[in-house]
Amino acid sequence: MTSNTTTTTTITNSITTDSVTTSKPVVVGFDGSAASCAAVDWAAGEADRRGVSLVVMTVTDDPGASASLVVGLPVVPTLVVDAARELAAMGSARAAKILPEERVQSQVERGSAAGHLVEISKGASLLVVGNTRRGELGSIVSGSVAFALCAHAHSPVVVVPEDARQGAATHGVLVGVDGSPAAAVAVELAAAAAVRSGVPLTILSAWSVPVTGGWINSSWDAGGSDLTWSDALRDAATTLVDQSAAGVRSRHPGLTVVVAVSHSTAAQALVTQGREADLVVVGSRGRGGFASLVLGSVSHIVMHESRSPVMVVR
Repeated sequence: MTSNTTTTTTITNSITTDSVTTSKPVVVGFDGSAASCAAVDWAAGEADRRGVSLVVMTVTDDPGASASLVVGLPVVPTLVVDAARELAAMGSARAAKILPEERVQSQVERGSAAGHLVEISKGASLLVVGNTRRGELGSIVSGSVAFALCAHAHSPVVVVPEDARQGAATHGVLVGVDGSPAAAVAVELAAAAAVRSGVPLTILSAWSVPVTGGWINSSWDAGGSDLTWSDALRDAATTLVDQSAAGVRSRHPGLTVVVAVSHSTAAQALVTQGREADLVVVGSRGRGGFASLVLGSVSHIVMHESRSPVMVVR
């Protein structure tokens, strides 16, 4: 058994362009659920740290249409419109407790939550959604919607679990690396997030010995050396995080950077190490094979199991 150890009807209030919104806003999906409330709280704090506006988006549809019970009506019933506007106002009011009211906007759309959020992400610096892990049909906070956004959004996506810790960041940012281009982007965004919050950055790489034909390959002829396969994988992971950390330190000399190498699966390493993190950052796609720390399936597992907000970078 491999051990797990770690060293070290569209209804729209358009986004305005003024002195507050010259930078791309943070956009958060809101549907009134506990998870979307957590997402609004986190997104408002992040917009404040970035010095940008926040757009609270609510998406509605005709009763029954999302379940294919009726054909979508050409005109949204007044009752549905009013309810959607009230919901958006509720989300905006919640955000205004954290962010100045003039920097909070609401937007209501009719149709697919994932589709509208992907579209608005073209003009966003960050897209934020909640995750209940229960997957309600048609909900902004369902797991399937969050996964779709991470695969198709034009901006980074942060998925906030409903029980995420809120308040000032104090525990640090965790980012996973595997040498892929997506991981390189993830590291830079994670470093920027750590700098904004004034917390340390931990750069993590994971390694485990592959299983072939039901047998664990614990030995390997490393070019005539005395290295085992385990030694080679561990050394490669260590070199990777050290090189990544050196680059971050050169670009952000005031940032505290910690490196960690975990003998476990990539997903387990990120979930375990990220339990106390303010933010976990992963790439949506990695290199594949034993280096696949940011492989799509890994990012999905981390999104589903993490108790901390997870940023997925494409």
